Amino acid sequence: MILHAVTYFRLLLQKGVYEEAFLTAVEVARHDQQQALDLFNELLQLLPDSLQVRYNYALMLEKTGQQTEALQQYRLLFEQAPDYGKAAIGYARMLERHSCYVQAVEVLRQAVTLSADLPEIAAALGNSLVMAGKAEAALLWYGIALSGNRYDRTVVSNFLYTTLMVTEISPVTLMSEAVLLAGNIGLVENLYKQAAWLEELTGQKIVSLHKQLARHLGYAENSFHAGGTVEPGRIRIGYISADLYTHPVGFFLEGVVQNHDRNHWEVFIFAPYADRDRLTQKLKTSVEHWILLDDSDRQGALIRIRECNLAIAIDMAGHTGGNYLDLFAQRLAPVQIAWGGYPATTGLFTMDYIVADPIALPRSDEIQYSEKPLRLPYDYVSFSPPEEAPLPGPLPALSTGYLTFGSFNTVQKLSGATIRLWSKILRAVPDSRLLLKARGFDDPLVCVDFWEQFAAEGIDKNRISFEGYSPRVCLLEAYQKVDISLDPVPYQGGVTVLESLWMGVPTLVLQGNRSGFVRHAESHLMSVGLGDWIFTSQEEYLAKAVAVSRNLRQLAELRAGLRQQMAASAICDTFGFTRDLEAAYERAWQECCGENIP
Repeated sequence: MILHAVTYFRLLLQKGVYEEAFLTAVEVARHDQQQALDLFNELLQLLPDSLQVRYNYALMLEKTGQQTEALQQYRLLFEQAPDYGKAAIGYARMLERHSCYVQAVEVLRQAVTLSADLPEIAAALGNSLVMAGKAEAALLWYGIALSGNRYDRTVVSNFLYTTLMVTEISPVTLMSEAVLLAGNIGLVENLYKQAAWLEELTGQKIVSLHKQLARHLGYAENSFHAGGTVEPGRIRIGYISADLYTHPVGFFLEGVVQNHDRNHWEVFIFAPYADRDRLTQKLKTSVEHWILLDDSDRQGALIRIRECNLAIAIDMAGHTGGNYLDLFAQRLAPVQIAWGGYPATTGLFTMDYIVADPIALPRSDEIQYSEKPLRLPYDYVSFSPPEEAPLPGPLPALSTGYLTFGSFNTVQKLSGATIRLWSKILRAVPDSRLLLKARGFDDPLVCVDFWEQFAAEGIDKNRISFEGYSPRVCLLEAYQKVDISLDPVPYQGGVTVLESLWMGVPTLVLQGNRSGFVRHAESHLMSVGLGDWIFTSQEEYLAKAVAVSRNLRQLAELRAGLRQQMAASAICDTFGFTRDLEAAYERAWQECCGENIP
């Protein structure tokens, strides 16, 4: 087929029928991207001013992994036509992959005032702002994108996920965005409209947004029940996620799939790739069925999952990237459960349960969830200690002479409220330092922006240091430079807290005060026996930081024994955790379907 298409393409070129030749190349791209790259290159030599041809040539370079060349082609296209929305979005996407997040934002800011493709560019601008650590501004632009198309499931999920990181749209953020759009009255008015809509991001408001937007997307109760009657013998369960690699979801699932009772459970994993990294390989060898899904064919993915006749389908993504909530909305199994991938309600009324624990999801918050809590006796996740982890090492402050606070959370979690809280700590402990480590800090311009935010709080830039992305073993090693970890607000850390604890570094956590939000950092600390590091007020939080800075000997003793203490806790008992999880699955089946699992 491809050979015939290529022959036909060349015949069209000889006849000068370029439009049909272009369409032929597009069709070839559906089956062979490398061949399509060659065809678009031939067309580009003949039609160097064609925006469509250059765009598709750049896209094929991107799809075939030639990132540097793709960046160059998108840049040329953007310079040629800054009002061509696809060019701006592609150029920004490549800049992000080269860790140029601020530059990506600047490209999209220019394009959003010129292009007619407003919803698409606004959504891309929201993505770039998130990666640059500007969650408040991102929320405004996601709102504008949604006002143009509330049925875009990706934008809906990105918007909802970002609401978890923001407490308010500050007047400073709104004014800054409006100033950059001076002269475009329509967009400025739209920004203010979004800010009014997003005023007071309380827990109740965020929950309401989740449920409202789920309905806007057509998420509704569906009478279809996959799985039918459960046959005697093993029960089929399926874990569905795009994050089954070196990622928190992969870490949570690692110990579970290894410990499932194979006499009782037949385990499926559904993912959009067959291989990604070492953890993917480990998960794949631990499970009986690894089912590859084609993300571009949603109906095909729906059919593929339903064909497996699951009794229980487990979502491990929520509204994070690459999720499958649109499929869960159409019901994949008689019982559907959210677990481990999202710290809030999905808003889906077809999501029957959410795995929780008494700390992460207290009974007072139940009304805020569309899912019914399936509470486990201890933590709602387990932690498989990383085999490659180095030793914690001695307390750094004993040799440096000053206390080093640290946070390895993603930049989008570092809200304005977080910066203000941590600045209070730095002022209260005058000689202390702060180490921030995240992928976003690979961009020097993101570092400059955060320096400026701390400077506005009176903190000298020499007290703040940044590190970018590292492989996991290097990330863990970086904790040897940290005395105390700081948890952001309002979005608490999850795996970040667990990795910090394993490296002997306790985390200061401010108790969550937004209902409908999974309080995972608190749950993890309680599981390890560090409940006295959770505080109900900023005053207590600050007092603890000051008290610890004055008793380095006690902190050093805690560091020396923390790994052993954690290893002996329930959170590292992956076998026991899996038994508790299986018992919860059985309860869900019995409650939902009125019968015991055979």
